[in-house]
Amino acid sequence: MRRQVTYIRNMGRYRFFCWALALAACRKAPPPAPTGAAAQAAAAVDDVVKAQALKDLQNDIVLIKAQLAALTPIMLAGAGKSPTINVNIRPVQVNTAIYLCDRLAIASRELAGEARAQALLGEADSLCSYQVPLAAGERRLVAVETARGAEAPPKTAPPDCGAIRDVLARVGAKYKSDAKLADLVKRFKTECPRMRLASSARAERTYSSSAPTVDLSAQRDACRKRCDDASFDCRSRCQYCGSCTTDKTWEWCNATCNNCRQGCEQNERFCQASCGGS
Repeated sequence: MRRQVTYIRNMGRYRFFCWALALAACRKAPPPAPTGAAAQAAAAVDDVVKAQALKDLQNDIVLIKAQLAALTPIMLAGAGKSPTINVNIRPVQVNTAIYLCDRLAIASRELAGEARAQALLGEADSLCSYQVPLAAGERRLVAVETARGAEAPPKTAPPDCGAIRDVLARVGAKYKSDAKLADLVKRFKTECPRMRLASSARAERTYSSSAPTVDLSAQRDACRKRCDDASFDCRSRCQYCGSCTTDKTWEWCNATCNNCRQGCEQNERFCQASCGGS
């Protein structure tokens, strides 16, 4: 009997010792503090990313201004300032400006806390939250008005009205009281009846989801077409593709052309991914 009691007491101690070991093994060691070299490497990577974002921001602002310069005649004609101006503007110019604003938004988020980029960020906001949406909306609205001609305003919204509504949704909240926007919205309501604009127009593309005429498949197709048009425009601007000057070697010209086209392809893949769908 004594041996049995001793055996039970020893087994209890053994079980307690095993449980203590198991609990100690389950405790996770705290993660090691980052070493000085690792912190320096992370800071260096962050600096490189911000430097590239600043470069992209500067380049995209220049490109957007070039696209807006091409769209200026159609804005003047739409406002009735010069009826003799030719308004045959290529859609790719509108699509490229919108695509550049989408790409510029990435650099803007990366540089939001950078003091050196604040002036450029303010200019980018003015371009992509005001000037580009108004120019794109004007161009597309003029096309709808021209197609209608002297006929009475429609009772239902034409198919092109969805694209106009989408670009007007990009206008920033601080520009909502602008007189040009008010005039554009008034004309939009005439040409696109029963289609509601976004209740909160922001540059981050917060589009209205209550409009009954929204076709997600059509929106994806339109988005992909904008990507294709912008990619074609990008590739067409690549220099030294199939030709070379006498002061440069063919190897240099081919490398310059390939680097440019690779950048266009990378931008197109990002753009296509942003359209969603399969």
